[in-house]
Amino acid sequence: VDILLKEDVIHAIDCNEEWQESLFQADNLLVELSKGEMTDMGLNILKKNISTPASIISPLTRRLSKMHPDKIIMVVNDGYFSTRDQIYIRTANDNIDLGTLIAEIRPWAFSVGGKKEVAGVVIEKGELSRLGDALKGTIKQFSTQKE
Repeated sequence: VDILLKEDVIHAIDCNEEWQESLFQADNLLVELSKGEMTDMGLNILKKNISTPASIISPLTRRLSKMHPDKIIMVVNDGYFSTRDQIYIRTANDNIDLGTLIAEIRPWAFSVGGKKEVAGVVIEKGELSRLGDALKGTIKQFSTQKE
């Protein structure tokens, strides 16, 4: 198996017009989805609702987290799956461990994973308020431990 050097990969992308167009469209979608209203859910949580088949939830959540570094960002995509919601949660707060949330919702979430600062979740449509309650419980648990 040949291993491409980083420069080779960059050159291949730079020379491929189709890939360049895809990158351009993805970047434009990211910029567009970053605009607009976010819902304040309390406890320092901002929620962004999107509906897209594009696999863009992780970079969008990272971008919104950089735009709002003092907030916990939750992006909900109801357009990636027909019967499930795709959710990505990111925090820059060192006092909150989303691993606790992941462990709590694992028994009922369709799919869940992540680490201390990020959680990716797929749940059945209609379970979003349950996830929101679990997230708020996690935040309260860590704010109580801090005191």
